Amino acid sequence: MKIRTLSKTARLILRDLSRADAGLYVYTIYRRFKVSPVEISKGLRQLVQHGVIATDGSRAVMTEKGRDFVKTARWQLWPGASKPWRQCPPEFKQEALPVNSPYAPQITLLDKRAFPQVHQMRKGK
Repeated sequence: MKIRTLSKTARLILRDLSRADAGLYVYTIYRRFKVSPVEISKGLRQLVQHGVIATDGSRAVMTEKGRDFVKTARWQLWPGASKPWRQCPPEFKQEALPVNSPYAPQITLLDKRAFPQVHQMRKGK
């Protein structure tokens, strides 16, 4: 099962159920999302068909398969979550230059293959 095959309501229900230890009442899900009961029942039915949750009529509980699925798809369920590989290392951070201030790069740090003219001009001096 892929996260893209689930409806938006099913993804919201799955995300909320993953945070609840003992499951949630269907009415609680309805109150949190302010979505029509028809949409909630469609989302719940979709998750039950995939075996991700189990319901007894009034309460929805995450299954073991559902917990494993949430672990593998957590970056898609929580897109704003912290991604450590996208953090800039502190040695590359510096103060921002003021707007319209002059800036001159250090020519010695430029790549010689990418800027051969600059390095030839420098040798000519």
